[in-house]
Amino acid sequence: MRAKFILFFLFAFATSLVANSQSVYQFRYKFSIDKDTSTYRSVFVRQYDGSGIFRVRYTDPASRKDMLLEMDVQELPFTDVKGNIDSSRLLYRITKQRTIWGSGKLKYDSLALIFSYNADSDYYEPSAIRTSQNFNMSLQDTFLLAKLMDKKELTRKFIAGYFTEDESYFKDLAYEGGSKGLPAAEKNIKLHLVIVADTLDKEIAKACLLDIKKVTEIFDNLVVTLGIQKSYTLVSGKQFSVTGVKEAVNSIKLFSGNDIVVFYYTGHGFRKREEREQKIHFPYLKLTSVPGTRQDTYNNSISITEIFETIKSKKARFNLVISDCCNEDVLSSKSFGARIGNVKASNLDWSVENCRNLFLKRASILTTAADNGQRAAGTVKDGSYYTQFFKMILGNTLSRSTKNVRTWDQVLTDIRDGTIKFAKSAPCPREDDPSNKCFQEPYYIIK
Repeated sequence: MRAKFILFFLFAFATSLVANSQSVYQFRYKFSIDKDTSTYRSVFVRQYDGSGIFRVRYTDPASRKDMLLEMDVQELPFTDVKGNIDSSRLLYRITKQRTIWGSGKLKYDSLALIFSYNADSDYYEPSAIRTSQNFNMSLQDTFLLAKLMDKKELTRKFIAGYFTEDESYFKDLAYEGGSKGLPAAEKNIKLHLVIVADTLDKEIAKACLLDIKKVTEIFDNLVVTLGIQKSYTLVSGKQFSVTGVKEAVNSIKLFSGNDIVVFYYTGHGFRKREEREQKIHFPYLKLTSVPGTRQDTYNNSISITEIFETIKSKKARFNLVISDCCNEDVLSSKSFGARIGNVKASNLDWSVENCRNLFLKRASILTTAADNGQRAAGTVKDGSYYTQFFKMILGNTLSRSTKNVRTWDQVLTDIRDGTIKFAKSAPCPREDDPSNKCFQEPYYIIK
């Protein structure tokens, strides 16, 4: 069954990973050291994995000429002078400066951009920028301006202050009024989305509700970007049952053979004890919120594979079936999950072509959050790990600022890797594993 969730932050990995997609920040600041009187203007383009670029613009005090530099950014855990991790802050190390225009160099070899957790907003937000020389000094924050840019604020005029019109960043970031969708001849498509969620289970209901919200946001964005029709069905509450799920799946009526069908489940899942030695990768879904015996659970369950085969038989162009649940014994003990921090995104529009590449090609995908014998973890505050990474990585892939053509295999591999990394923060006591850490490895097939 799904692991039990608690609320806390953990950044004990070699590098940290923070939720949400691409962000664009505008900064203005001064450094009160070495008689530096310059005012610096910068833009930070942050990717979903914490990497990015940092462009710095200022007037060179010697030549009085306009300077624009570019530097690389790496996200790291914030540690104090004793090497202890401070999970209330994030560190972005800015290095490897190179000149875009002007002559000369920034006199600082590297910069440190610091984000601090804001309990009111529940996000990590910019709090200070320091040079390598004064990083450990207790200085007043040096920002004159620190602003997350919304997509509509990324005008051509603003972007032109840091990028030339022939650069890909200029073309990718400059807001042009939103998606116009597919050509009219291609819009005979409907997205059929069936969400099944255990919203009455006291242990996981809050997490399931958050999962519903995330998945709905994903496919709302897809519908708007492509300009296609939609049909949503939610099976939850008193309708959460084998009968309710079968009726929802059987009621899918294709608008055309080009339709997209998505089935998403969040709740408890399991493998049958008598099948534990078999290499069955996909779980059974527990479709009742009423406690009962092992046999009661068996009687109120259905295999995600059966749902997949039923959906494939409808012959839509693209099918995606997801189960975000455990895949362990139905009576297994619970464990705890660690929270993923958040950096707010700039809500960049998605690319029609990127959406076309993934959702308008003929394929059927079955994916589950945990392989045979594994648990699925998450938090009450943020929902399931797998769903969080699914939204974050898919959103980044479909963004108009992503130019590399990516396959579903690449996307699902990235989701798997992110899930594995954070699941290790959850203790999962097992007789055969003295590490006491959860190992959750999502599994998928593409047909």
